[in-house]
Amino acid sequence: MHFNAFLPPLTSRLPLSSHPPATCQSPFRPMPRSLRRSTRPVPTRVQTPAATLDQTPSRSPSVTITPTRRHQLANFIRAGPVFQKAGLLLREEPGCTTELNGTCLDDWIELGAILEDALGDQSNDTRVYEYYLPVYFWILRELDIHQDNVHARGQKQRPFILGFCCPQGGGKTTMTTFIETLLNQMGRTVQVASLDDFYVTNAEQRAIASKHPSNRLLQYRGMPGTHDLELLNSCLDALRKGRQVSIPRYDKTAFDGRGDRAPKENWKQVGGGGVDVVLLEGWCLGFEPIPIDGLMDEDLEVVNDALCDFIKMYTRIDGMFVIEIANMEWVYDWRLQAERATMAAGRPGLSDEQVIDFVGRFMPAYKQYSKPLYERETPLFPKHELHIQIDENRKPIHPSV
Repeated sequence: MHFNAFLPPLTSRLPLSSHPPATCQSPFRPMPRSLRRSTRPVPTRVQTPAATLDQTPSRSPSVTITPTRRHQLANFIRAGPVFQKAGLLLREEPGCTTELNGTCLDDWIELGAILEDALGDQSNDTRVYEYYLPVYFWILRELDIHQDNVHARGQKQRPFILGFCCPQGGGKTTMTTFIETLLNQMGRTVQVASLDDFYVTNAEQRAIASKHPSNRLLQYRGMPGTHDLELLNSCLDALRKGRQVSIPRYDKTAFDGRGDRAPKENWKQVGGGGVDVVLLEGWCLGFEPIPIDGLMDEDLEVVNDALCDFIKMYTRIDGMFVIEIANMEWVYDWRLQAERATMAAGRPGLSDEQVIDFVGRFMPAYKQYSKPLYERETPLFPKHELHIQIDENRKPIHPSV
């Protein structure tokens, strides 16, 4: 299952911004291609139901897929916004395999059945065939390209490190869970890490708050400037060399919810020769510093300075998946939904007032840095970035004109 035929020749990575701050430089290195072909296991067929392409659950693995359903499904997939944005191709002939000249509908059907079973009553064609599976096939293509590049340079095999940017509540955790399920199904190993894992210690966070007592954005963890980027970069450097590393864990319940880094014995071992993909997710991945005179809030000055260090971190990532939303106010709604569901299940959660206070601390950064990320003329990772849009119901949509 190899995707190099899909793409034009790779180009050098371009500067991160047309007008970057003078203190922030980003000399991205070129990524050469390889002519080596790789192979992938051919999945066995599974059968899925004949059903209409709508929002109703489509689970019924005992029903044979009809030619009509198969044709409808192919048209539905091709019309999907993520499929089109990712530049995927689809072959319909029965018995085909996903290889150089496109993805195979048989593979979509098999993996779709796996997702339908995992999602249960939450399954529908939009979620399975317009959202999760196109993202999966894009990642698989990027992984093939990455492995070819590493092989061509005669380097030790190392994981493909993919950054994943999505606003809080937009579905990062759910997406990474099912992408991991699908890649594992195809014999690929995945490790998930988060920017949250790399918050500074509680003592260091208190010191930051004390140093900036009037800055409301730095009194708690969350903002750029409250992460240990030296530790993160050292982990990424080790992964890029094919070494195994210990990824820290962060205990958000420590110190009455202020949080603290977990003891080292609780850290997760990641990397080495047995990991194919590392997904690094974070709400502010892809954010870049802007000229100081363009800041909308003076409390963002320290955050803006910290984003210069984020640029150094981006040079250690191989690609980026960006989920865009049209209205940042949705973050409030999504968090309110989550907390109310938590409390309805009998578990402790934040009140509506606490949610407004919590999300409000992130809103200045969202409003300052999301738009420049979304409207970039040149992606952070040319040829290695998938940028999609979702609506208030977290469904993928075609780009607005």
